[in-house]
Amino acid sequence: MKDISSIAEEILRERAKSKSFITYAELTKEINRRAGERLIPEKGRAMGRILSSVLHEICRRNYRQKGILLGSIVVLKKTGIPSEGYFRFLREEGILKEEDEIKFWKMEVRKVFGNGNYPSGAKRRNKNS
Repeated sequence: MKDISSIAEEILRERAKSKSFITYAELTKEINRRAGERLIPEKGRAMGRILSSVLHEICRRNYRQKGILLGSIVVLKKTGIPSEGYFRFLREEGILKEEDEIKFWKMEVRKVFGNGNYPSGAKRRNKNS
């Protein structure tokens, strides 16, 4: 059986290929469906902790190997952008150095999708907001 990280990365690669975003909840449900069991709780803090850990691992590995942040296409349903944890992780890793997080994120989405296809409604946010 594949581990959570392998399943998640496979899903993200499929979404990247089809140039489509996926919410954290959708990703969790799809991981569980493909695994044939509930590997990740489908809501609550435990879901967030497990999924964050998995996405950080995927981002770290893909960034080192290919210079892309595959986790950039995982977004919050409410805002259409990644969670605060995504940006915090990238700052801690020394990857995100810009003030304008949304501008940085859009550049990363372009790399993942290959053409800059990202939601136009994403709100601007800088690290001080």
